[in-house]
Amino acid sequence: MSNLIRDELAQRVESSLDRLIETTQRLVAVASPNPPSDTFEVARVADALLREIPGIEIERVEPQPRIVSLVGRVRGARPGRRLIFNGHLDTFPLLENLPWTVPALGGVLKDGKLFGRGVCDMKGGIACSLLATLLLAEMRDHWSGEIVLTLAGDEENMGSLGSGWMLKNIAHATGDANICGDVGSPRVVRFGEKGLMWVEIEATGSPAHGAHVHKGTNAIDRLRVALDRLKGLEAIARSIAPVTLGDPAVLQKHLERRFVPTNYFNAGLYVVLVDGTAIAEGPNAARRIGVSFADRDFVTGALRDGTGTIGRPVMGRSPAAPVIGMAVPIRDTQGNVICALAGEANLGTPSFLDNITEQRYGKTGGYLLVASKHRLIVTATDKSRMMTVLPAPGIDPVADGFVAGGED
Repeated sequence: MSNLIRDELAQRVESSLDRLIETTQRLVAVASPNPPSDTFEVARVADALLREIPGIEIERVEPQPRIVSLVGRVRGARPGRRLIFNGHLDTFPLLENLPWTVPALGGVLKDGKLFGRGVCDMKGGIACSLLATLLLAEMRDHWSGEIVLTLAGDEENMGSLGSGWMLKNIAHATGDANICGDVGSPRVVRFGEKGLMWVEIEATGSPAHGAHVHKGTNAIDRLRVALDRLKGLEAIARSIAPVTLGDPAVLQKHLERRFVPTNYFNAGLYVVLVDGTAIAEGPNAARRIGVSFADRDFVTGALRDGTGTIGRPVMGRSPAAPVIGMAVPIRDTQGNVICALAGEANLGTPSFLDNITEQRYGKTGGYLLVASKHRLIVTATDKSRMMTVLPAPGIDPVADGFVAGGED
């Protein structure tokens, strides 16, 4: 597409504000609450809007009664890559019992803003996708590939009969790139891939009578130990102003002020750049500055995925001892990941994991904390077993059963 055509397309976008507002209002005017994930009526409106796009191919799917999704396909002048515009037609319930100051389905335009259920999440975003597809369809002779709109009917309560169903059953619902105009800042475009990751964590305790709760061990309290450490890291990361990242001396002082040498992260904290190189640490005694931690899974997880990450137990570089690390992203004012803050617990010295291993099973028995995925003993009542590997599968049935979740 030439610069001349791009400029013409941009001018058409600028002159289409009234149409964009009207399209949003038409979608908002029809309730599509989830629960119960009923998009039957709003799909009628969306279908009519799709038919205003020249040369579009439309497919309607209804995996279950009244859960309707739509797929629109526009082909360019030549074969090429496929761009997906994805959105969901359902909204949260209207909740008309709340003190609405405008009609929930009114799409009221006031002070330069639209008001109504689903304007942001995400009928306004769908209206943008419809407009973009319309304008590109009118200029299809100037681009290659195809555009596919996937308007899903089941999203707000994590249902699987919308986008997930289309991805599994409609070949052209997948593409080379995806644009989703879901709720967010109007001034920030985020690049990435997100989705659900279900994690199952099991914590054990010991029961006690309701009149003698002090004699028991609360499994939830044990589980909170790790999560509290992660939240503590996030609080410190938020306190780091992006401007200090350009001045290691200032950042170093900030970390030393924030670091409290408790058993939270008894091996210290450190900040790494996007390439994994440490630029500051607290306390300033572990000699991590200038060392690369790019091979640490918790560091790469925070930098790459933008989420708090708990890593696999490893031998630390400084200290040269068994450690378990956690890391959280540090973001700039636009929400982009620019660094990561990591904390490590030295498993060979007192740490939060001692709450587990200091317990005794009976009079002489002890506990092992095992990373089952790696068959690795993280720590144990018997410290000599730390960072040792369980026998390979098939050698020790008791170990195999334990790793598989057995309790015997």
